[in-house]
Amino acid sequence: MYVAFPFSKRRFQMHPGVITMPAKPVSKAERIADEIVFLIEHNGAEGHEGSPVSLHSHLVQCAMLAMEHLSDLPVILGALLHDVGCLVNGEHPAEATGRIEGKNKAERGAFYLRSNGFTDRVCALVETQATARRYLATTDTNYRAMLLPASLEAVHEKGGRMTETEVAAFEQHPYFTDIIKIARWDVEAKNKQAVLVPLSFFRRLIWDHLSLRMQ
Repeated sequence: MYVAFPFSKRRFQMHPGVITMPAKPVSKAERIADEIVFLIEHNGAEGHEGSPVSLHSHLVQCAMLAMEHLSDLPVILGALLHDVGCLVNGEHPAEATGRIEGKNKAERGAFYLRSNGFTDRVCALVETQATARRYLATTDTNYRAMLLPASLEAVHEKGGRMTETEVAAFEQHPYFTDIIKIARWDVEAKNKQAVLVPLSFFRRLIWDHLSLRMQ
């Protein structure tokens, strides 16, 4: 019999009178990676904003597009986690999550990632996605035509089209190019026939990213 804990891939093999423990304790980086995979698997089973695919599928497809474009690790993780705010809430048991009620999904996601040790770059890529949608809906008619009705409504709720001053200011963001790439992949990543890279692959990427910061 195996006893499994939700935020760890570790397993305890049990025999009559014997419990074999893991060889070493689970690191903080590994625990967070396990937790995020759990959130995607269990909270991402449904569609989002009228999408024809599950949020799990959508997030993985975004990350796969980042890999196809030979992006570096922070961009791949930003693509994978750009909607992580939809997966967490203020009652989540993670010790680092803190109180995040009342924030929009982009702020909630960035807060969660920042609290768990992700780089400022990854957090910024997540935090600015609503603004990136507004930017593209303002400057790119083809992009605006590709938005699902629910997504277009979300753009209007966040302020609608930008002014020229807002456009110019946003273009000065230090991660502007990467932010816009993820916003475009967000629209593309809705293929119902996509063959997904397993989450175990991304778990390792998250672990590696965090391990370097927690050494």
